[in-house]
Amino acid sequence: MSKGKIVLDLRKVAMTPDQTATLHAALHKTVVGHLNAIARETSTGAAPVAQPAVREASLTVKITGTAAGDSTVTAILNGQSHTINKSGTIDLGAVKSGDIVGIQGSSQGTTTITIDVSADPAMLSFPPGAFNDDFFIN
Repeated sequence: MSKGKIVLDLRKVAMTPDQTATLHAALHKTVVGHLNAIARETSTGAAPVAQPAVREASLTVKITGTAAGDSTVTAILNGQSHTINKSGTIDLGAVKSGDIVGIQGSSQGTTTITIDVSADPAMLSFPPGAFNDDFFIN
């Protein structure tokens, strides 16, 4: 944990896309529940708890070395999936600090994904094959 962040590196854990999505949703729900409980506890006389800033976010997906349509990239935010099968942009809508954007897919080419808001990491690159990672919104 660093600067109020918790990062779980699950890259070495073999999970299906459905298992990954279920885990992300469960972790997000648990953390939000605990944060809400803390906010309720501190709301009795304590200073108000600052709400995270909500902002629009987009992913830029660049796929090289394969024909359009031979790839699949899915971004998952708060249980909602957005999928494209060629280079382009995925608009995520509103994100806030602490959100996790799951990235899943496969490609016969090289895939590079960047996000336009502050996140860890700011860019993901994948060699040909299946991939699964995420952005943690700062």
